[in-house]
Amino acid sequence: PVVMNGNVYVYGAGVEGRLAAYDAQTGAEVFNESIVTGFVFRDYMAATLDAIYLAEGGDLLIVDPSDGSVIDRRTDEYDGAVALDGRGGLYAHNGDALEAFGMLIPVELSEFVVE
Repeated sequence: PVVMNGNVYVYGAGVEGRLAAYDAQTGAEVFNESIVTGFVFRDYMAATLDAIYLAEGGDLLIVDPSDGSVIDRRTDEYDGAVALDGRGGLYAHNGDALEAFGMLIPVELSEFVVE
């Protein structure tokens, strides 16, 4: 789960790929949206105050934390964890590669290999 903006965000729910938000004080549901087609194997999320990032079922998604709507979606072979760094970078696993987006400082990943 991710806790921010006074809400608790949870992601998962098997074949529906649901992202839900609950008020952290009262437990009241803020939203509960089906955002991914296909089975959700993992529930990894990364977040900023204005976006939630997740990858599953081949999609890399950017979701609005206020209402659960999908702001942007890239479709390829995305799955697993996503990560953010302190410089504006978003990292996502795509097939056999690690992709970086939104870097403020150019980073060369062509030599980056994990075995």
